[in-house]
Amino acid sequence: MRFLILSIAFIFLLLPGKGSIIFASQDVVNLLPENNEIGNWTKSGIMSTAENETQLEALIDGAAPLYTSNGFVKCAFQNYKSSTDSLEVRIYDQTDSTGAKNVYNNTASGTGTPWTSNHAGTEARINETLLFDYRVDFRQDKFFVSITTHNKTQPDLDTLKLFALNISTAAVIGLEEKTQLLNPQNIKFSLNPSISSTTICYSIPAKTKVSLEIYDLTGRAVKAIVNEEKEAGAYNVVLNTKYLSSGVYFAKFITNNCIITKKLILI
Repeated sequence: MRFLILSIAFIFLLLPGKGSIIFASQDVVNLLPENNEIGNWTKSGIMSTAENETQLEALIDGAAPLYTSNGFVKCAFQNYKSSTDSLEVRIYDQTDSTGAKNVYNNTASGTGTPWTSNHAGTEARINETLLFDYRVDFRQDKFFVSITTHNKTQPDLDTLKLFALNISTAAVIGLEEKTQLLNPQNIKFSLNPSISSTTICYSIPAKTKVSLEIYDLTGRAVKAIVNEEKEAGAYNVVLNTKYLSSGVYFAKFITNNCIITKKLILI
């Protein structure tokens, strides 16, 4: 079954007409998905963090030197639960991509299978050989991420991929130039997803040029939905998603004075 996930986070940008996307702060804590951002998964228990070798050693015991010798700055561990399952997310900031790559390479058990199609991050693998768990590891820029589910079923593996794609996307900075943030007044933009389609709703307070397009993770426009001047009012557009490949997409809404971007994940 295909899953369509809508990120609850959205960003307002001041520069109209630009094809760029910017994400939240690159602190590991800010990369953790929020409650119900991915299906009905919510945070479980207290988040654990470490910012030096002593603190990290307390979390992962003898494995700390691998991370601290490769530029370790900070990590965040968070458990999540749904109505029936649980998983754990571990995100490490290793200063730069070299440190993250070294950790990724040296944490491989030799049994991981490369995740090559629509994968998270720069490089990713799936470990299906654990007795009771599935684990997904990936590296993205300066981050190394490991996600483990404690229920070994295909739906749980699909959920791991959703978490990995969500975190990977949040770790990307796609904006090439610095912008200011703007909270546009009286402009609304929302998406109501389902399995094979999503309804895109927007409203504008005055006549303006409107552009609405779907982009993939590389920034390539894959579907132009609206590109014309619109009168003030509310509008609904249905996007058929069943012909889109699995992966991360962005619905970008542009008027004369703002850009609003929302994220979609297809599995």
